[in-house]
Amino acid sequence: MPEPIHTGPDGRKYRHVATVSTTPTTDTSVKVITVYPETVCPNMTNEEFAETVMRLRDEAVVRTVMRIDGLSRWGANDRKEVVQWFGSDSEEVRSTLLEGLPQINRVLSSLTPSNFVRWSKVALSYLNCDGSKGDHNTTAAVCKPDVATHKIAIGLNFCEMPDDRKNFDTGEPFNGDSKLLTLVHEISHFNDTMNSVDSWYSTKISQDRAFEGNKLCIGNADNIAGYVVFARRGK
Repeated sequence: MPEPIHTGPDGRKYRHVATVSTTPTTDTSVKVITVYPETVCPNMTNEEFAETVMRLRDEAVVRTVMRIDGLSRWGANDRKEVVQWFGSDSEEVRSTLLEGLPQINRVLSSLTPSNFVRWSKVALSYLNCDGSKGDHNTTAAVCKPDVATHKIAIGLNFCEMPDDRKNFDTGEPFNGDSKLLTLVHEISHFNDTMNSVDSWYSTKISQDRAFEGNKLCIGNADNIAGYVVFARRGK
């Protein structure tokens, strides 16, 4: 059983991990070594992180449902926005989204703070993923086959991102990375959602590829995430 969490004199939480004799050898007293558990993001407490990701989860669910409704309605504007992100409003593209977005919504709706862990090679190897493919610049990562726990490993870049990117006067979203975009991006990777890949990154490049009619758009994570996140309220 792991050692329990204790509270130090300064009020911070710590866990006892070992006892050793100190050096130099003139000091033979036994010292207790403790470590403070790392926060997921160093710029906020874990409580603040949990509040943030749960609020973003709720917003992602709202926007995903908006897109599902649009695909069912299938009006001129709905078709136009599918073309904007996927280069086609074919029945194949529409069917893929109608099958995949409810699965993304299902997983998003099930997320709790315990689904999020700090990124590390150890964390990914625990989930039977190859952590060597990421580094300290990793924004976030998942193991696509991890449909049992849907763990999301959070990198330091994620912590510095804005929650969302939008015009504060109009509420219109605009291009660029955000925590909200990253959340939908990562959820789209799981094998039980849309099994998406990273053929390219950035919402701007994703729209450029769609304009070119690139058939890989429908399976690219940033195209899927951009399509969801760019959904607008009041339509």
